[in-house]
Amino acid sequence: MKNVLLVAGFGGPPIDFALARLKPLGRVHVLYTDTLAAAKVEAIQRLADVAIRCTVKDEDDLAAAVLEAIKAYRIDGVLTLDEFSVGPVAVAARRAELNGAGQYVQLSRNKWQMRSAFEAAGVKNPPFRRVTSLDELRRAVGELRLPAVLKMTEGAMSAGHTIIDVGDDLEAIWMKNTALIERLAAERSFGVVDGLLAPEFIVEEMIDADATWWYGDRPFGDLVSVEGLVVNGVYQPIAVTSKYPLVQPFTEIGQITPSILSLDKQQLIVDFARRAVDALKLETCATHTEIKLQADGELCMVESAARTPGALMTRQILEVFDVDMIGCLARALLGEDFNVPGFQYLARNGAAGPVAIITQDSRGVPWERHPKVNKALDLRRYLDPEVKYEIAWSADIENGSPSRAYDPHLGSMNYIANVFLKAPTVDILIQSQRQIMDSAERIFLEQELH
Repeated sequence: MKNVLLVAGFGGPPIDFALARLKPLGRVHVLYTDTLAAAKVEAIQRLADVAIRCTVKDEDDLAAAVLEAIKAYRIDGVLTLDEFSVGPVAVAARRAELNGAGQYVQLSRNKWQMRSAFEAAGVKNPPFRRVTSLDELRRAVGELRLPAVLKMTEGAMSAGHTIIDVGDDLEAIWMKNTALIERLAAERSFGVVDGLLAPEFIVEEMIDADATWWYGDRPFGDLVSVEGLVVNGVYQPIAVTSKYPLVQPFTEIGQITPSILSLDKQQLIVDFARRAVDALKLETCATHTEIKLQADGELCMVESAARTPGALMTRQILEVFDVDMIGCLARALLGEDFNVPGFQYLARNGAAGPVAIITQDSRGVPWERHPKVNKALDLRRYLDPEVKYEIAWSADIENGSPSRAYDPHLGSMNYIANVFLKAPTVDILIQSQRQIMDSAERIFLEQELH
């Protein structure tokens, strides 16, 4: 029996879903730090074969803890599904001479290094600048076309993304974003992330996105993602995911599997994703690549991470295509011979996708009230009888707490819950997703916990 080590962190799919994919492969050890939410810790301690707690102060400490666990438990393969643990896990895997994302993993973590790699490879990219001071921000804004976007170079989930336009108070924007990065570092909200210890941002021009050529007049977003695997340096795309329009400025609220785009259009996206992933020089890892759709069939890179997609997207792919991305990733890291799944576009089992509950509807209209959260929420009577659903509540949401106001600065940290939907057809899935997005306030009020 092989020994598998999962390094758990802030991000990734639910821990019970992840461990269920790994247990058939051997004895599963889970390493977690003292920064992890209590609900995740409880699930790890209940479900893992071996739970390993460590206290760390930086990414070097985490890499050392992972390496120590690899040696102590004779680990055959190590993985993480968390964006913020990708770097330390890759470092530890290399030191232990195990398969991993490789020595260039930082190209997939640091947005400035990533965009530089795309630019060097000729992959279409918005103009960008790295900024580490207010003076550099002023200089960058003077050199780029506005509006532009300010992002933490090692953030994720759109947290802190800020649109900068003509006449904006750059000093106020700088102060607000440096305060956020300091708070995230001090509170260790994402775990230990060295890139948050000093102000480091990227400013990039807004991408001219347009989904009309791709979707016609159907109301879908101009962002798509490609989920894939890199095995021994060879990239294999697995699926394209369609999405709804973002809630301003950049919060993702729902995905659709299978993609509703035609196969020829999906192939254009996949070919573009391949060039982007190849530019990152990865060895063995999962990939989650985000791309903006543009007019006349053009595409522009957003980013590409060396991990599985977050939230419930790995489950969408499993439910619809019978492809277990987490299991495939683990097999690749264990060095097993297996057939890497090819590109999937024909659904085998209906349609699936999550929809996020935030205190805005799909048009960006805020809720008028903030009813108390009822974790026994029943959606059955609001959905088509053929639709199955499960609710995954955010780890920091307490039963009976008021539903929090939407903060444009926090991206997907605004999620109150993610609702996973399984439907017999894409049309029924879309109908159900839109019902939840646009009726969530009424549903919460009708079932408010008193």
